[in-house]
Amino acid sequence: MARIPCLECDKTFRGESGRQWHLEHIHRRPQPKGNLDKADLKKTLREAFKEEIDAAYQRGYEKGKQDWQIWYFCNVCGEKLQMRPNDNDHKALIGYMKEHSWGHKACHEKA
Repeated sequence: MARIPCLECDKTFRGESGRQWHLEHIHRRPQPKGNLDKADLKKTLREAFKEEIDAAYQRGYEKGKQDWQIWYFCNVCGEKLQMRPNDNDHKALIGYMKEHSWGHKACHEKA
């Protein structure tokens, strides 16, 4: 896909080819006879931007996983084991940390 200019504002966006309507201005484009209702317009847009929507979703999913996933290494094979919040292994980890007085460095320095 190439970057193409919008018919309304000349901002560029990823699209197939030629001048098209930028998503912000798509409602201003000439409507076909029979006029699309809101549900049809949403479906048409979803289909037109499916690849971009899927890619953005995947980037967000990977970023969230990287920032928030709870895991530890298996002591047999060395691969990551993923925990779900409040599962038994997560509760065991929390218990272990409490028993061994884990805390913020600044809190330990004050105590």
